[in-house]
Amino acid sequence: MFKLLTTATVLVLALSLVTIQLVIAQEDIEVDEYGVGETQEIIDPALKPALTIDPVQQWPDKRIRVNVTIDSQITSDRVSLDWEYPSTLFLIQGPLRDVVSVREGQVTTFTKEFVPREGLRVINSNNKRVEIGVRVNAFVQDVNYLSATNVEGTFTPDMELIPQSAEYQRSKIISTVLNWAVVIFAVSVIVILIVMGIKRFRAYLNTPDPET
Repeated sequence: MFKLLTTATVLVLALSLVTIQLVIAQEDIEVDEYGVGETQEIIDPALKPALTIDPVQQWPDKRIRVNVTIDSQITSDRVSLDWEYPSTLFLIQGPLRDVVSVREGQVTTFTKEFVPREGLRVINSNNKRVEIGVRVNAFVQDVNYLSATNVEGTFTPDMELIPQSAEYQRSKIISTVLNWAVVIFAVSVIVILIVMGIKRFRAYLNTPDPET
């Protein structure tokens, strides 16, 4: 059984590596756009936001983290962050509007998570170029400050971020190997029990009848 598990593990690792190569190859296929151009960039010098997508996607739910940094020249405890994103692809984690505090001369950082909707995979589909935007608004001493910015990310048809991070690939491979190992172990135990049962049944059939 140990040899069987070892062989199966090697096969799973090989298949995982092939999958990674296929994902890399998908970088060159056609791209569909989602939400691109919906958030027009507006930058107020007193409230300057910048968005980035964390390159390390989370496995297994494939959630992404979008980080917003706000370089502020005002002080306020009620700065609203209104998120814009393609809701057909993602579920936003938490409210659509967040409220943060900023301080004059300081940079404030906030992280928002988005999880791809289940059942989105389409065989032979195109990659997806996705835009996520945020509007940053503050009202201080009768003055309204408004900025907006966006960030784009490219995803495979299976909603995996391109390029994949080493951490994501490692987590995916380990999870796949463990899942297959559990399945193979369970099947092996069942097969062994069946074989033992058959042997005992045959031994029972071959047992001579006691003399009467």
